[in-house]
Amino acid sequence: GDVLEYHFVGDIHSAVQGDFSSPCAQSSTGFDSGPVTSVGTPNVFQVTVKDTNPIWFFCATPTHCQGGMAGVVN
Repeated sequence: GDVLEYHFVGDIHSAVQGDFSSPCAQSSTGFDSGPVTSVGTPNVFQVTVKDTNPIWFFCATPTHCQGGMAGVVN
C-alpha cells in the first residue's frame, strides 16, 4: 500500500487517527505518533495505507485540532 509521511519540525505536534464522527478524538484502533518535537532535522512518522477507506487524522497537542490541524485522505 501507499505510505503517508508526517514530517515534524519545531514545536510539539502529533499524528493521531480519528473518526468521521469525532475528528479530534483518537480512534480506538488507529495510529498515534505520540508527541513529537524536532529541532533542525525533521522527525518523520510513517503510516501504511491498507485500503481505500478514509483515514481521518489530527494533531493531539491541546487546541491544535480545534484550531484546524486535522485532515482526511482517501
